[in-house]
Amino acid sequence: MSGTMAEAAAKTGIEALRTLWGGPELAPLWTAARQRLERNGRVLGGRPVMLRDPPVATRDRVAALLGELRRPTGDVPVSLARLDAALRASRFGLGLLKVLEALDGQPVRDRRAERTAAKDTLRVARRELAAHPALHDHPELAAWVDSLDARGLLGAAPDLPPPARLALDMLAQLPADGVNRAELAHRVVGDAHALDDDAALTRLVLSGVASLLGIGVVPVGDASARRELWEAAGVVSNPLTCHALVLNLPLAGDGRIVRRLRESAAEGTAERLLLSQLRAEPLDATPLAGRTVWVCENPVVTERAESALGSAAGPLVCVEGWMNNALARLLTALNNAGAELAYHGDFDWPGTRIAASVLGRFPARPWRFRAADYLAAIAARPNGLPPLEGRPSPTPWDPALAEAMTAAGLVVEEEAVLAELLTDLAS
Repeated sequence: MSGTMAEAAAKTGIEALRTLWGGPELAPLWTAARQRLERNGRVLGGRPVMLRDPPVATRDRVAALLGELRRPTGDVPVSLARLDAALRASRFGLGLLKVLEALDGQPVRDRRAERTAAKDTLRVARRELAAHPALHDHPELAAWVDSLDARGLLGAAPDLPPPARLALDMLAQLPADGVNRAELAHRVVGDAHALDDDAALTRLVLSGVASLLGIGVVPVGDASARRELWEAAGVVSNPLTCHALVLNLPLAGDGRIVRRLRESAAEGTAERLLLSQLRAEPLDATPLAGRTVWVCENPVVTERAESALGSAAGPLVCVEGWMNNALARLLTALNNAGAELAYHGDFDWPGTRIAASVLGRFPARPWRFRAADYLAAIAARPNGLPPLEGRPSPTPWDPALAEAMTAAGLVVEEEAVLAELLTDLAS
């Protein structure tokens, strides 16, 4: 018999089998048999399956299938081994497993083996992730990986790598030096859209970035929060939205941006420098060699310095939250030119984490941002300071600061100490 004829005969046999045994009368038997076999590893032995008080039509068909002359009463026990033998003795010559698969068109799964394989896969995934380069470079991510394990994100879908490993592959590339987000996605995953805003991997990677920065859960719908996280990790979504806010920052050279900065410094007005602009022109900061460049966290400091001091204010750079790539590029040029960077931020836990990222990346000094400064600010403002909330973070430039903040439990924002900051900027 040719292959085509054999296939046609097999198809005809399956259709006949379904016609004979695929009706509703035997459906309870097939359902109970499949459930038992999938649960016990496809083993025919063991105790009988029990059909609980089935209808008369089911009793009659089961009895006929097993070769019994009398209709059973009450609950009907059926031995799977006996049922398998009866099916093999039929004109179709197929055992119970083959009959179930022919009736449903679906394989009888071995769920016990599947669970074992899933556990083995998970053990391998855990072992591989524990040795991942991202965890070597950022051991603080271990707690984040544990949280993914609790959410079942270490395993993988068939033929796909585990989501956690893909996220760690991304995190191993961070902090980046102004790489485009689509370029990063293509480099690591081979898909430029893998880090699109609505991608599941994006949420996972951003949660890892937030963990590195000591931030809590990132609101899924907060586009500005997501952009700030990407920029803090050195990843650029759009060079036209990544910028640095500066005041009185005269640089050398004859480029268009440099000329604008000198004009703005002469007038005492603030400027925003786009990442695309900072990339387009070389940054020659030699005029600021040996001078203090003040760095603040909040734009209100820049606005007040502009309005109160104008061109008399010292050079000022505002990070406006987490440092983005435009700021990193600018501060690198200032540091390389010999400028002395001095940083101040909010006395709250997010503020100390931002400060740690700046002071840890550049040889900057704290600007009124030590324990003594915090305690003096509280003493001068005994009323009206908001309570300190959130997860504490270390202050490696002055460990006593974190201790003082924990003990006092109060927030001192930059707005509260503007007078002191403006005094320094005017000197």
